[in-house]
Amino acid sequence: MIKINNRRVVLLALMLSILLVFATGCIKISLTDSEVKDEPLAEDKSVTTDLVKEDLENYLYKELPLVFNLEEEALGYYDAVTGLNYTDDYTFYNSLIDQVIPSYHYFIDELEAIRPETQQVRDIHELYIEAANLQYSGFTIFLSGVEKQDFEIMAQGNEKLDKARKLIRQWEIKIEELSKEHGINYAEQGEKILDI
Repeated sequence: MIKINNRRVVLLALMLSILLVFATGCIKISLTDSEVKDEPLAEDKSVTTDLVKEDLENYLYKELPLVFNLEEEALGYYDAVTGLNYTDDYTFYNSLIDQVIPSYHYFIDELEAIRPETQQVRDIHELYIEAANLQYSGFTIFLSGVEKQDFEIMAQGNEKLDKARKLIRQWEIKIEELSKEHGINYAEQGEKILDI
């Protein structure tokens, strides 16, 4: 009888061990499944929002200030020989060739080197690149207009500059909208960044 009882005890202990291992495994699987189901949705949403916000802040506060100085320099050369500062075609032409066009070309190269991480910021950045290229095209058209002494060609250059200004306004509006959408207080910082 002792042998039978020992067998029963051993069998009972073995069954309890298997049941305990199985139950513990199920509990762990159950917890793991609920964690997997609940957490990624919250993480995905916050990561997407955070990525756009981080990318936009990097774009506005780190990348753009570096190239704004280059654009400001090129436009300073242009302003020095146009409008009330215009003296003659020779001075205007030489400034375009020697200062405005080379410095604006360098600015565009640096602007195009900026590579935003997110599609939303990339799309907005493309507006700025398009505007800069239109403005550059206007400057090169002015060269031709001065060389040929053709006012119609000069008017075409002015049209390019007007289109560029409109795109810059669109770019600014998109920046403000995306900033607001992602909780960036661009209204206060925008004037400092853009020197408006």
